[in-house]
Amino acid sequence: MKILIQIERFSTFRALLFCSCLLFVSTSYCQKDALKQANELFNKGQYKESLIYLNRVEKVESSGPLLFKRGIALYETNELDQAYRDFNTAFQYGYHNKELEFYLGQIKHHKGEFTQAAELYKSYLSQIDFNHPKRLQVRHLIKQCGNAMLIAYQEPLAIIENPGKPINSAYDDFGWLESPNNINSYYFNTNRPNTVISMTTGHHEIYEIQQEANIWVKPKRMSYPINSRDEEILTGINQAGDGLIFIRENEKSTQLLIHKKGDTKGKQEQIKLAASFGVDNSSLYFYHDDLVLFSARRAGGYGGFDLYVSYKENNEWKSPINLGPSVNSPKDEKSPFLSHDGQILYFSSNRSESIGGLDIFRSEYLYESEHWSSPVNLGIPINSPGDDLGFQIGDDGLIAHFSSNRKNAIGSLDIYFARFKEKQPGQEYYAGTVPFLDTFNEYAITENTQPIDTSTIQEQVEMIVAEEPTIDKDKSYTLSPLYYTSSNDVLSDKNRSIITELSTLLLDQPNLKIELIGSSNDDGIVEYNLFSSIKIAEKVKSEIVKNKRVDPDRISLTGLGNNYPKVKNDAEKYADQYNSRIDIRIVGLGHNADIAYNDAIDIESIYLDTKYELYRTIVDSELSYKIEIAKVNQMYRGMALNLFNDSAIEQDLATGLYSYTIGLYDNYAEVLKTKRSLEQDGVVNPIIVPYINGKRVSKDDLVYYVNEYPSLKDYMNYDKSIGTN
Repeated sequence: MKILIQIERFSTFRALLFCSCLLFVSTSYCQKDALKQANELFNKGQYKESLIYLNRVEKVESSGPLLFKRGIALYETNELDQAYRDFNTAFQYGYHNKELEFYLGQIKHHKGEFTQAAELYKSYLSQIDFNHPKRLQVRHLIKQCGNAMLIAYQEPLAIIENPGKPINSAYDDFGWLESPNNINSYYFNTNRPNTVISMTTGHHEIYEIQQEANIWVKPKRMSYPINSRDEEILTGINQAGDGLIFIRENEKSTQLLIHKKGDTKGKQEQIKLAASFGVDNSSLYFYHDDLVLFSARRAGGYGGFDLYVSYKENNEWKSPINLGPSVNSPKDEKSPFLSHDGQILYFSSNRSESIGGLDIFRSEYLYESEHWSSPVNLGIPINSPGDDLGFQIGDDGLIAHFSSNRKNAIGSLDIYFARFKEKQPGQEYYAGTVPFLDTFNEYAITENTQPIDTSTIQEQVEMIVAEEPTIDKDKSYTLSPLYYTSSNDVLSDKNRSIITELSTLLLDQPNLKIELIGSSNDDGIVEYNLFSSIKIAEKVKSEIVKNKRVDPDRISLTGLGNNYPKVKNDAEKYADQYNSRIDIRIVGLGHNADIAYNDAIDIESIYLDTKYELYRTIVDSELSYKIEIAKVNQMYRGMALNLFNDSAIEQDLATGLYSYTIGLYDNYAEVLKTKRSLEQDGVVNPIIVPYINGKRVSKDDLVYYVNEYPSLKDYMNYDKSIGTN
């Protein structure tokens, strides 16, 4: 019996040992299979898919070569912080691949840390052979970093907005065009998957998207005969507005077609330009039906892709004409756009004057000298260290759209909107004839394309890293507004010290919440001022929460534009100093911090304005009202903003949408009167919103406050009587 038990135990042990071995072999095989899959996908450039398998490999966290490979995949999928961590960890493990410094330089470059990027590029350059294939590229990158250091000091021309989904996707999205005949209807190109045709990599199609009540609805793939199994790229719309001009391309042919409205059988007209060899298909711009600008790599050019123009005469397209050396350079010029009056040319170029990749430039046609002016870089944030192209300005001169593969994009190429501070010239009317066509043979001035030497730059952009706040329970805190002259200096040394103090306070007091209230001294367009003031407040918030220890939901944002100054606007020497600012308001309860807020201004009282003081008095009161006129994910433009001088913009923490409001009232009768006035002025569905201690109160929470604030009964009764307020 004893022997039998021992035999059974031995059999059980053998079974367990066999299972353990089987598990080990299975796990080992799975690890090898995951690594094999990761390598295959990585070599194909499918970095997002490669990451899935790399993360399944257990030894990736302790292997320098695997960390380096994962870092590249993370960089290529726009995860810069994680890529930087992997590269640094790989180096600490003794993996001293010289390509590490190249990628670290790329990350610093894309994050706008141009000084550090240039140093990393120079270090990499010193390690590679003289005939290394990347040598010229890296030298060019160093020059671009030097140029970016200077451009970073320029005042931004516009606010940049990524509209997000559903316009942008994880794929290529570009070529945004507004329908001239259908209000709130737009077209763009994308290679996102669809359920109609099984797509392969690089297969682009044309989509249409609608905007309803300031909200973008899901875009729709345009059906046959516009889209087919071939590649389709939309390039323009004809003058009548009833025809889409697009390129259809397959392995055998490339056609430029125009699809007229109502054509359901694919009888599109073919546009036969005089020459198409070397044309960049995404860089065709039809100024009108008889004139086209395009980018092409052709013999006799100035290097790379050049810009050309062709026009139709007697129903025949003339041979392309190079726009000349004032526009074209030894590098690439792409994506031309001509202003309506035919005098201002916008295009993309990767010349040395760019800050990285393709940048957007502007050149004006000079009548007296009959040539194009030296191109000017549109600066940051319109341009980025990535490729920025396809720039076109809308009819009103206030909004432009373009595409970019900058590293904060959702996909590989995203559509962006630029909202200008001031109306851009040249869009008021269409010229009958463009002024430069008759003077092509009279160019006498060549462009100076000497690269910028970074050693001659006097001012360097230094990356200031905020120290990790230390928590001191007994410490008192002194805060003050963050004053700025432009969005570039809102993170100045002085303001960073205030931000560090504020971060420490938020970490010390977990129940405390704050509101950042942005104000601007600009006296330009109301819509821009409001949007700019909250965008700068967003920049400060990002700095506070970047260490990921402060919950973003504890920081609310409000923008006031120039509606509530502290200094009278006609007191220019003080208005510039004190009216552009970010005020800090403590809104959370239950904290025990000793907080002093110093916003006193030491100037003569005759220069002071009481508007902001009145605003804070009403906001800080227990009950107040505003009127919401729009809730959108972008800059809102409506006449109500120009009819009232007490508009504001808030960001909804839950959705990220911007709520535009009119007025600030401490009694219900007054706000109701204003609401009715807005309705008479044509504002659709204005909504009265109550606030208690500056916090918006939802309808569900009203019952908790109505006994404490009896005037809420009037608000609630009126709401019931009409079904909505």
